[in-house]
Amino acid sequence: MKNKRLCFLLIFVFPFSLHGAYAQTEVYAAPGYSAYIYNSENGTSIMGDKNYRYFFSPMLGIGIGNILGYQSFIEYSYQNSLADNTVPFENNIGIAPSPPFFCNVDLKIHNIDLSLRGNITENLIWGIGPAFSMINRTVIFPFLDREYDRLISYALGLHASINFQKPLSDGPNRFLILAGFKARYTHTVLYDKGGRDLSNYNQDYLTGFFFVGLGYQF
Repeated sequence: MKNKRLCFLLIFVFPFSLHGAYAQTEVYAAPGYSAYIYNSENGTSIMGDKNYRYFFSPMLGIGIGNILGYQSFIEYSYQNSLADNTVPFENNIGIAPSPPFFCNVDLKIHNIDLSLRGNITENLIWGIGPAFSMINRTVIFPFLDREYDRLISYALGLHASINFQKPLSDGPNRFLILAGFKARYTHTVLYDKGGRDLSNYNQDYLTGFFFVGLGYQF
């Protein structure tokens, strides 16, 4: 399993090695708000009648020059969603009957996107490219103050975006205001099973992401 993790880590790190071959052109930070258009976790038995829906999602990006004649960027974003009190469990601790306790399901996702971009107009830009995700789904029993089950997995997919950016001044070194919408689909291809049977379990996520941020071009 260590070798598989190392291979996937190289997939994450390799695009940054392009930094030495291409001059940086732009860096930016863009907080945003996301929604799950589809989440395969919703509807599973551990989620009960709860669903993952909306979450805050910060994003960082850096330009790495041109790839195949297109402006190229590496973007990192983070997703964290928590579903509280999903499924009741019988409380058999003690002699007298006690009310059931519930579990929480925490879903953390680290995304790295390679974005190839082109201009629609002077300030409107399209983007598309591969998406890579590391997923950490944890079932927590607050009553017992411990984690019950943690599943780490790795996903591949595709993203597409529409970006608006407006320079705040003229010249080669300048700040930018940026905004946009990104859609990302990922499908998990590798699980750290830990002896679990996951033959009937899938992780597929389709998210929509609105963001507004500030960049610096040089």
